[in-house]
Amino acid sequence: MNAKRDLPAGIYQATNRRGVEVFKVRVSIGGKRQPQETFPTLREAKAHLHGLHAIAANGPAPSLWPAGTFDDLLQLVKDAHAAKDQTTPPLKHLIAFFTGVKIPAIRRPLLKRYVAARKVAGAAPASIKNELAALRYGFNIATKDELLGSAPSFKDLLPKIENTREGFFTFPLLRTFLAALPRHLRAPVEFAAITGWRKQNVLGLHWSQVDLERGVVRLREGTTKSGTPVEFPFRVMPRLRELLEAQHRAVAREERKRHCVIGYVFPYRGDRVKDVRTGWRQAVEATRIVFHQYDPKTKATKDVAPVFHDLRRTAATWLTEAGLDRKTIMKYCGWESEAVFTRYNIVSEDAGEQQIAKGGRFYEKQMARAAAAPKTAVLSFRKVHG
Repeated sequence: MNAKRDLPAGIYQATNRRGVEVFKVRVSIGGKRQPQETFPTLREAKAHLHGLHAIAANGPAPSLWPAGTFDDLLQLVKDAHAAKDQTTPPLKHLIAFFTGVKIPAIRRPLLKRYVAARKVAGAAPASIKNELAALRYGFNIATKDELLGSAPSFKDLLPKIENTREGFFTFPLLRTFLAALPRHLRAPVEFAAITGWRKQNVLGLHWSQVDLERGVVRLREGTTKSGTPVEFPFRVMPRLRELLEAQHRAVAREERKRHCVIGYVFPYRGDRVKDVRTGWRQAVEATRIVFHQYDPKTKATKDVAPVFHDLRRTAATWLTEAGLDRKTIMKYCGWESEAVFTRYNIVSEDAGEQQIAKGGRFYEKQMARAAAAPKTAVLSFRKVHG
């Protein structure tokens, strides 16, 4: 790390767990300790510190939404998801509790009442966390757009989730599962198993993002969790090229049948696939596939059904087994948790394509081996914990 520079009072230079230089703002204003914030650049830290002093001197910015209600926040969330071509998460419990409530009334006491009510109703901690995250997202948009001067603190309100998933599809399991899916879900599920892309990115994929001539498929900037664009070279992966070309022919036939233009790569009845849960659940029940997952609370394993996001872990697993280096996997699969790592470890296009081609050959070989192997009744995965 570079020698520490002269910094304004309240800003401290540090190194995070990944060895990256960051800047922390720790300051007391008016005798009140402000929450510590961490920023990647000194410029952002200074801007935050300036904002804290401005609020202390002049008070928070006035709300431009004096008559705003929860319904307005909800609309912001829906518009934001629509702009990213994503489906809005289920919000029926938030709507039932907060509809018509004025925004100034939505503060920690009311949020605590909501959490308590959901717990009494038997809601899973993950469901409560997702619902509060959606509400916080609306407040974040409103404050960013200066519609609100401040937002309630959600600190310690979101339940801690200790259900880190470990399961992934082996090649025999993947073949079995694909065959059990409804026909319109087979292509997007296999695409996700190959690329490791998230469900929203796969289901929302447009033909404008697919260059069949160059053999690349892209995720635009701002549509990934990390916000960085991703470009996957399927020209060097025969199975993925075959899948997309077959899908292109199928969509063309559907367009002629319906006399309309279909923009989605993986449509259902001419429109975007809104959800995969029904078809997915049917395939799970038909194949009886379960993953044995370690539960840190009980220190024992428990059976869990596979979910779509397990395909992301599946891709990372088989690409690693194929011999691809970690940098390449993160570059093409958009592994957000290693965003800092990718920033400091650049993969050249030529070297990256050679790695992807290597993975493509491995995928073809393993799927062919799975097809030739005798069927087995063992349809589960177990991870051994020491």
